[in-house]
Amino acid sequence: MLVCRLLQSTLIDLISALQARGPCAFAIVCSGRDVLDKLVTGLNQVKDLSVAYLHSDLDQAQRDLTVSQYLVRVSRQSTLPAENKTIASESQPADALSVQGTVAASAEVLVTTDVCLKAFEDEDHPALKLSLLVNYDLPAKKDLYARRIQVVCGTDDTTLTAAIAMYFVTAGQTAQLRAVEGFLGPAQLEVMPVHVADILQQTRQSLAAT
Repeated sequence: MLVCRLLQSTLIDLISALQARGPCAFAIVCSGRDVLDKLVTGLNQVKDLSVAYLHSDLDQAQRDLTVSQYLVRVSRQSTLPAENKTIASESQPADALSVQGTVAASAEVLVTTDVCLKAFEDEDHPALKLSLLVNYDLPAKKDLYARRIQVVCGTDDTTLTAAIAMYFVTAGQTAQLRAVEGFLGPAQLEVMPVHVADILQQTRQSLAAT
């Protein structure tokens, strides 16, 4: 329980740092439903944060609607006047229908389990093409890691030269972390810097220019 609270606290601090630099959008991937439920409950308390989520108890039509509304809100982040870019998130249970409308918030987050990412493997469900992927749980297998990168960042390049992937690691996960390092090829994992929000902002601007 303490580890869970520490992870959530660290994530919320990261989100606050990103919000301070302007509108942002990213995805958080969890390994299972229990972790997702607790995370969504915590994130729904964060001001000016819009939280969408996907899990296996939602049918495909509900998941498609959630994703389409999320992407609409993300696209509107860069077009709405500054005074319209914030929205107060309403608390809601994680088993409720995930429909939050289409008003852009200062931070748009999509929380999903690995299972739901499988639906993006056909041409009717294109990749999200976001600049930031947060691995709330470490991927246990290389194919899970590759799917997360492909679906969230829209690339098969697991070295991620045009996006950023973050990994939340707790004590006792050294072996899992080494396994993830093996998935990266020539890329190297680095400790998250204090000025991470500035780095992410530069990445978003670089992607917008391409």
